[in-house]
Amino acid sequence: MSMIYPIQCDTVEFIYAEEDGVFFKHPMSNAYMISTKTFELGKKLIDSVGTQDLYLIHQRELADYIMEQLPQKSRMDCVQAVYEKSEPVMCKQSLVVKTLGLEYLELLNEKYNEGSDDDYIKRRLEANELLGGFKGGDLCGFVGYHEDGGIGLLQVFEEFRGNGYGEELSGFLINHSLASNRVPYGQIKIGNEVSLNLHKKLGLSISENPLFWIF
Repeated sequence: MSMIYPIQCDTVEFIYAEEDGVFFKHPMSNAYMISTKTFELGKKLIDSVGTQDLYLIHQRELADYIMEQLPQKSRMDCVQAVYEKSEPVMCKQSLVVKTLGLEYLELLNEKYNEGSDDDYIKRRLEANELLGGFKGGDLCGFVGYHEDGGIGLLQVFEEFRGNGYGEELSGFLINHSLASNRVPYGQIKIGNEVSLNLHKKLGLSISENPLFWIF
């Protein structure tokens, strides 16, 4: 889905698209996304574009190859979660959820650090793609859409944890996606059992095979 959805939205620049593989650039995120049937083809395609800042790889061999060539980069192994149902998620509605503006930039930058560049949160705020949950006027946490279209960016501030706000914010975003004709999907870092269990509880399907972000 991480490659299918951008293609469906017609937001990619194809480099290669045949039965044995697909390789394209996603201009919004500046990510190069690839899935091929053979390592040889994947290696050839990756080599053809030179060194890039961000990759989404669907074959472990190709991810290993890039890391061998570019050992200075970081890698995040993930599974993918997709909400395949049409009916909304049933979750509590104790928070007031609204789109966040740039006035929250400093606070959100303090709370979010997942390997993104310094301007990432700013760009997401400018795109009106971050939603905040408020209780009694206090911002308790936030959630939103990544530049590649996936859901995520979930953070519940420490003093508000234990109240189910993470599940509520995630459920709200899934329902917001359905209402906006967007596919609710995202990636979960392998080993993050809390996030994995949350996505399962909300009814998302989890991929059997991993995928790999390299940045």
